[in-house]
Amino acid sequence: MTIKRASWFSIPGLSVLLIFLNALIPMPVLIGIQFIILMYSLKRIRIVYSIAITLAIVFFQSYFAVMMGTDTFVLFLQQFISICITAAYWFTFVNDSNMFAYLHLYKQLAIFTAFVSIFQYLMSLIGISSLATMSWLIKDQDRTPVGRSAAFLNEPSYCALVLFPLFFFGIYQFLGRYRSFQTFKLKPWELIVVFAGFLFTGSSSGFFGVIISILVILLEYGASYKQLLILLITVVCLGTVYNKVSFIHQRLNDTIGLVMGKGSLGSVNLSTQSLIVNKNIAVDSFIKTRGLGGGMGSHPISYDHFVGQYGPNIALQNNFDANSLMLRIISELGIVGVILFIGLLYYYRFRKNSPTTVYKIVSRMCLCYIIMRLFRFGHYFDCGLYMFIAMYYQCYRNSKQEQGNLLIKNGKLKNAKKG
Repeated sequence: MTIKRASWFSIPGLSVLLIFLNALIPMPVLIGIQFIILMYSLKRIRIVYSIAITLAIVFFQSYFAVMMGTDTFVLFLQQFISICITAAYWFTFVNDSNMFAYLHLYKQLAIFTAFVSIFQYLMSLIGISSLATMSWLIKDQDRTPVGRSAAFLNEPSYCALVLFPLFFFGIYQFLGRYRSFQTFKLKPWELIVVFAGFLFTGSSSGFFGVIISILVILLEYGASYKQLLILLITVVCLGTVYNKVSFIHQRLNDTIGLVMGKGSLGSVNLSTQSLIVNKNIAVDSFIKTRGLGGGMGSHPISYDHFVGQYGPNIALQNNFDANSLMLRIISELGIVGVILFIGLLYYYRFRKNSPTTVYKIVSRMCLCYIIMRLFRFGHYFDCGLYMFIAMYYQCYRNSKQEQGNLLIKNGKLKNAKKG
């Protein structure tokens, strides 16, 4: 299989470029661009009926929430219409014939982003603060700590999220069935750049993604002595990072401590505090609505309503996106949203009997990316979420089609033998 190339002046090129410009272009503008392109491609729009039915259910769930007073029409319609446009855009333009064109373009920009991350880290080491961040261009980078890279994303964790899919492919080259993945392998220098750029973000969410990736790859593709040795080395490296990088050590300890009932919200780091507060508020919203959820876009309302009970020393953070996609789904869409989301992930999983390994690997990459988002990133639109969901769906379609072809082929062979 060869990668179909695409120009940066094509729809795939523009689409991938917009993913990396989330911090520079307001989200309404990005969605507006997608809408305009869709309007010029009306005859090409692809409707995935399971996704359409899911959105219809969410519409009625949120409409009911508005009627019950836990949501507003403005918040609900803003999110719902934007999701419809974005989903239609990516499911229309990402298909089996060009999926690897998108991945190839993504790879180029991810490597460039990793170079910028490395450059910023080096600038922070020698004390040139004006080049260590882009706070002069991206306001949110004012909060970026010294020694952590965000490239041209809002913060280091988002930089790690954007680089993660390519980092997954790099891990796979060490732990997976390397020979079956010639289509999208990374050169040695590319591996070094991506790994360094990813690690220099210093993102605890990124390290969580590494652990998830290793587990998924080993469980899916088995383990040899070579793989187990690499796994041992990886565990040692992660253990070293945990012991030597103070803020990661602090975040993990604070989070585990609060989950175990030790410590107080006012005494922990802000990232842990944000995660736990939003977790509590999501549960409060879930309980208040008897599991129905407050409605799409309602988490800021729930946050303002419940945050006061967690003390005066709480920093107001991530009140819009709930800090985590799963927490946001629990808060806004309740048990219905959780069932729909997990149900779609399970239904569109890669079929085990399909012989095409390369699609299987891409499917696992998309799954790990989505799991990362469930854990930490609650925004519905940024950092290419729908591109990877569309790829996850496309890998399922490919595996299902090849299963059918294999059954037909086997049937013909049996008929030939009988004849």
